[in-house]
Amino acid sequence: MSFDLYLFRFKAGKEALANKKVVLSLLQQHCKDGCDKFATYFATFPDQSCVEIRAKGLESDEDFSTCFFNLRSFSPTVITFVYDIAKAADLVIFNMQGIADDASNPLVILTDEAQSRELPEGVGSHPVPCSSAEHLGQLLGVDAGSWTKYRDQVLATHH
Repeated sequence: MSFDLYLFRFKAGKEALANKKVVLSLLQQHCKDGCDKFATYFATFPDQSCVEIRAKGLESDEDFSTCFFNLRSFSPTVITFVYDIAKAADLVIFNMQGIADDASNPLVILTDEAQSRELPEGVGSHPVPCSSAEHLGQLLGVDAGSWTKYRDQVLATHH
């Protein structure tokens, strides 16, 4: 099970610059090796969960307005990390597994309701506000208990 999440910052309907310092500070707490030549970071957490993040322009003179998360494992820690970055940098979350018109499995997830006024026209007919990391997990359709049960079942069959 994996999720692809894209985070973008918008202003007046256009892609806008995000706060590099805030994102880099959060990344550095969990990324021991910095980024590779493709601007990819690997964050690992005390609960053994991890996430791959691509954040081009974060450590260079290039503009930074978006980042990509490939969640290969699911844990409250990973979801909190994604939510904290999105919230701190005023980024909108695009759930690539989501459906544009389904509030229970949304494509566009807002970390602040004011973001709805900044979205480009025609992007997500029903953006859904997200109030917490726990809420984000619910919107992604997998709660931590379900993921833990699934993980334990898979591990049991392979040992």
